Amino acid sequence: VHCVSAMLMFMSFLFAEAHALSLYPFYCAVQSIQPGTFQYKLRYLTWHLAFWPYLLFCLIQVYDLFSSLHPYVKITSFVLEVDAGLAMLANHYVIWYFAPERNWNPTSSIEMQNVDAA
Repeated sequence: VHCVSAMLMFMSFLFAEAHALSLYPFYCAVQSIQPGTFQYKLRYLTWHLAFWPYLLFCLIQVYDLFSSLHPYVKITSFVLEVDAGLAMLANHYVIWYFAPERNWNPTSSIEMQNVDAA
């Protein structure tokens, strides 16, 4: 159950973010982020920091189905999965940090409504 749910979480994140970044073979017709910007570079970095460890984790898991691996390899597999999860969280933090809604102040919009009503 854990591997299936982790696969759904990681694959949906990796595909959605690859589409947002227009990574090959994904292409986003309406780009919300311009390549070369600091935000793009951070999201690109965190995507790769999630993709490669997760890919290695998956390869180890598939290999483990057909043969018995040494416990150290299984520990390495776990560390790779944790690394991919932390990179995914870092990617979400980058998205949040650069989101324009983060700087929205609800009290200023209420004050603006009061000025318009007067």
